[in-house]
Amino acid sequence: MRKLGITIDEIKLRRHYQSLQEEFEKLKTENNNRYSLLKATVIKRFLQYGQDDIEHGQYERAVYVYRCLSELLEELKHSTGGAESIEGYLTHRAELDGFSMRNPNGRPVFYCGYGHFEQVKRDVPEMNRLGCNSIQIEIGPASVLFPIGTHDAWGMDGEEFFKSGESYIYTDGEFEVNTAAVKTEIIPVLEQAEKANVAVCLLLSPHYAPNWFLQKYPELKSRNVGFLKYNIYHPKAKEMVEVHLRAVLSLVKDYPVLQSICISNEPVFNTALDAEGTDSVSHDLLPTAERENYEKASTKVQWQEHLKEKFQTIAELNQQWHTDYAAFSEVHMPLEEEQTPRFYEWYTWNNQMFAGWHRWMAEIVRDIAPNLPVQAKFMPVFGTSELPYHRRFLRYGVDPELFADFTDISGNDAWSFEGKSHLPLSYKLAWYDLLASIKKMPIQNSEDHVIEDRDTFYGAIQAKRIYGDIWQGALHGRTSTQLWVWERSNVPHATANGSILHRPDCVEAVGRAALDLNRLAEEATALQNCERKAALLYSQPSRIYTKEYIADLFRAYEGVLFSGNRPHFLTEKQIDRLSDFRVLLVAGVTHTEPKVLAAIKAFQEKGGIVILVDRDKTVLKRNPYDQPADLQVAEAIYQKAVWIEGDRSGISPNPQFSEQISQMLNQYTESEFIVKSSEGNYNIEWTEAECNGEKILNIISHDGKRNRKIQIYRNGILQEHMTEMISGAHVGAEIELRPYQPILLKFEN
Repeated sequence: MRKLGITIDEIKLRRHYQSLQEEFEKLKTENNNRYSLLKATVIKRFLQYGQDDIEHGQYERAVYVYRCLSELLEELKHSTGGAESIEGYLTHRAELDGFSMRNPNGRPVFYCGYGHFEQVKRDVPEMNRLGCNSIQIEIGPASVLFPIGTHDAWGMDGEEFFKSGESYIYTDGEFEVNTAAVKTEIIPVLEQAEKANVAVCLLLSPHYAPNWFLQKYPELKSRNVGFLKYNIYHPKAKEMVEVHLRAVLSLVKDYPVLQSICISNEPVFNTALDAEGTDSVSHDLLPTAERENYEKASTKVQWQEHLKEKFQTIAELNQQWHTDYAAFSEVHMPLEEEQTPRFYEWYTWNNQMFAGWHRWMAEIVRDIAPNLPVQAKFMPVFGTSELPYHRRFLRYGVDPELFADFTDISGNDAWSFEGKSHLPLSYKLAWYDLLASIKKMPIQNSEDHVIEDRDTFYGAIQAKRIYGDIWQGALHGRTSTQLWVWERSNVPHATANGSILHRPDCVEAVGRAALDLNRLAEEATALQNCERKAALLYSQPSRIYTKEYIADLFRAYEGVLFSGNRPHFLTEKQIDRLSDFRVLLVAGVTHTEPKVLAAIKAFQEKGGIVILVDRDKTVLKRNPYDQPADLQVAEAIYQKAVWIEGDRSGISPNPQFSEQISQMLNQYTESEFIVKSSEGNYNIEWTEAECNGEKILNIISHDGKRNRKIQIYRNGILQEHMTEMISGAHVGAEIELRPYQPILLKFEN
């Protein structure tokens, strides 16, 4: 058989699969070894998937699957005992403790699994066998809310088919609430998960608004670019969301397997897109009071009310912005990005509005289920540079620092892909470090993108990268992850085509990483809580006015990351915590608050080290409204600062520049352990911590192209005899790091 110029001997390939199946069936596997059970479960499932690939003409993928399964079978043949029991998740409501989620015995648990649709629901009983312990599923208003009379119009009286006396349909306001989907699609999964010891994060998906409702109220429709295609601030929209939340939560809140409630999916809302033409209301026959409430939902009205409240007079606004508006009514929201005070003001207000809407939902959840942790699944707000791909985040309405005020878990949806220079593993870790810096609470990536949608690259590096992503992400505070997506598809343009469920080596890597994290949970938790010596100033106004700022920030971040230090992002709101650190890096911060300047000057006066990364002496010169800062304070900071000439290459990441940061930083942050490589330390991350009275050191190479040789020095002495805790192997003076494969070393004090 030929495909795309490649000759495939289909009969031979089928025979290979048959031989592999016979060999696997002859092998007696002991189910008490969690790692062997994982491999056996992957082999059994993918033997069928590989043959399905042949049936669908996916011959190259079928060959890849066969090779993976052959390797796994060889590993299974030679696997030894051990790891019979790994204490982790047993059905319970976790105790949140800093970055940790703890079981009833007080042991930290790392949650790992998949989402998000029908296949993962069917596979709940298999999750533990796959090394995993959690899933995410969803239900939205369109599955629950219908026009009054729908049930009668269908000619149904379904109660007789349910338990005696059970009612699943009722009226709430103008909604017919039909909870059949909750009872048949959500609760059975919770009940099954409870038996299988699989935690469930339930996404309540407010973006699935019923079509009939949007047709009834056309003024709700929005031009927003994200999933939320209606004006979320409209009273009718809020009524719809609240009825949905209360209907679902009242039925599921008492299931102990329910790990958390996620109140939104990839939330994005740009108030400016609907600003014009929203003052009038199409339903002009509504009572006056209700019509007035509708008009108040206009984001244009709310924007101008905000300006009046903040500035009091248009003269004051003009003075601070250096503008000449005649009235507040002339100050429109910016439809396009600007490097102006108006855009900065709108950016912060848009963020506050969106956070306020999420806070309102979180309060409803707590009213019904006060003991259920709440999170939202928002996307990263910065990138490795300010390419248009990353610059769009400014209009998303998401400020993690505002969300942290009312959430229990730092929920998110983040990504990083092999072969994408602008999305290295360090990009995802920087995002986790920002969240960890804002508030010490568990981080949960409940839509963890480790493979790009429709990716057809099946190289072995993918599985290695995924293991490193799962392991290293956990050490940076991400205690829970549910990978996108546990589905298969042979449709070329489907998002599930090329997904992890086509990749046996990747599924095995995920399960192995999850087992390793829970076997070494105390050590992983100690590394989450390692000392932070160096802080990076995170400046929101600088993002608006200086397009190179994020590239400066990311290059400095990698400089910290690959110097043996765990980076910490210090936000302007948290500047009073500056004294917690030895070094502050100010990388490309051109605009900031006056209180930040004062705090930096005081930090220097007490012996703190400030490193300025700057081009043309523009750092710390302007305030958030692009007016001159206090230049006397700025000059005082300049005189005591350590200077590094800013990168002018326009490249981010930039290994040479980040190495310069690392070398400078090592002069001011003393460490017990130093890792040395003859090729330089860029892309080598190491972190030290103390666990149960012993020193531990985690090291990983982010270099996906080659092995890296290193040596470890402790207090200047070369270390020659060490125990590697993940594999149990002993290592000597020269260690060869493989791409994305961490090593965890233990040292006696």
